[in-house]
Amino acid sequence: MFEKLRTGARDLIARIFGRKPPEPGRFVSGSKFSWRGWLASGPWIWPARDYLLYVPRGYGGWRRRPLIVLMHGCKQTPEEIAAATR
Repeated sequence: MFEKLRTGARDLIARIFGRKPPEPGRFVSGSKFSWRGWLASGPWIWPARDYLLYVPRGYGGWRRRPLIVLMHGCKQTPEEIAAATR
């Protein structure tokens, strides 16, 4: 209840003073190489893993934060997993 009141007050003040609402977090994707670990692929395929990382709004990178890892398989893409967990 208090959280809804606080969010509503913040949005009202932002509208009065012409500020934009806060931006949501962002997704960062990429691929990293690793010799360690086991990959079920042929010897001719470079051992790399793709990732999709959600970076919360306001994250600066200087302060340590916890990292939650969700491993997926069964031919699901990171985008499909992210959509299913919302």
